[in-house]
Amino acid sequence: MDAMTSAPGEHARGIRFTGRWQDYLKIAVTNLLLTIVTLGIYRFWATARQRRYLWSNTRIIDDELEWTGTGGEMFIGFLMVMGIFVAWGALIVGGAALLGQWFMVLGAISFYIFLLWAFGFAQFRALRYRLSRTYWRGIRGGSDDNGVGYGWTALGNNFVAGLTLGILTPRAIAENWNDRIRKMSFGPHMLDSDVDTVGLQSRWMMVYAVYIGFGVLAWATAPGPATVQPGVFEPMALLPMLFLIAGLLIVMTSFWAAFFRKAAGTFALGELTSAFEVSTVDWLKFYAKLVGLTIVTLGFGLLMWNYWRWEFVMNRLELFGEIDVAALTQSTTTAPKDAEGFADAFDIGAF
Repeated sequence: MDAMTSAPGEHARGIRFTGRWQDYLKIAVTNLLLTIVTLGIYRFWATARQRRYLWSNTRIIDDELEWTGTGGEMFIGFLMVMGIFVAWGALIVGGAALLGQWFMVLGAISFYIFLLWAFGFAQFRALRYRLSRTYWRGIRGGSDDNGVGYGWTALGNNFVAGLTLGILTPRAIAENWNDRIRKMSFGPHMLDSDVDTVGLQSRWMMVYAVYIGFGVLAWATAPGPATVQPGVFEPMALLPMLFLIAGLLIVMTSFWAAFFRKAAGTFALGELTSAFEVSTVDWLKFYAKLVGLTIVTLGFGLLMWNYWRWEFVMNRLELFGEIDVAALTQSTTTAPKDAEGFADAFDIGAF
């Protein structure tokens, strides 16, 4: 084993995906059939199978990734979280029956706050779990932080964004991302991220411009009372909604394209840095292709979306710098056993 491993240059990329869609399709079809037969329960094992294939066909510098998570631990984690939700609901109903409706109101408010906190907690725990089950050269990632504090920090950032009617949403997204990444590690190295809102805020403000344009267009194309004919469809009535959908699609794609470029550009792991120079147009073309293939295949293309997204990202993500293999030791972080229960409950842990 070499003492120093370098991320290759322009003509030999540091990250390379070697998978074949034909191989993944067999896994996806089998997963779908087993998920249907088991009434959805198999989806946890399906996720594990997908990740094992994608990870094992992703080469980082000079070795492939390895996914060691299991469907069983993800299923148990999900059941634990469902148990918490059911117990909380039973407590609210039982307390209201014994103490009165005021307890129902108080319980509902507290449960709503819990859900807002739990969303950030779920994101943190999901990343922590995935890093702990991802191995490269026998080294894994993880975090010693339990994510409880992060959940409150994320809730605070999101609350401030809400108070400004969403205007400060880019700040909340950037701060939450940085905080989450900086609490993670891989091997002996802490991860780092320094995403700011420069360039993001202006893109986000275009969301409001789209809504204003939608309102103006709806007013301008609205038929007058004298011209309304019952039962007659007015094609112009669709124009404002089409404008809204297309406008939001372009603006949000532009925002997230810029965010991902910043996230990759400010990421660091020891001496390694990264880049992900994918434009808004590149993302729009990619998703247009996905939607087109899904329509042509009568919906079966949905089975391949995870594969296509992974291939798209991995074949455009770049690494720079060196890793001192001799100094690369195993992570000392605790490997969590509760998998991605909260993330699955919020439907953010499917992949």
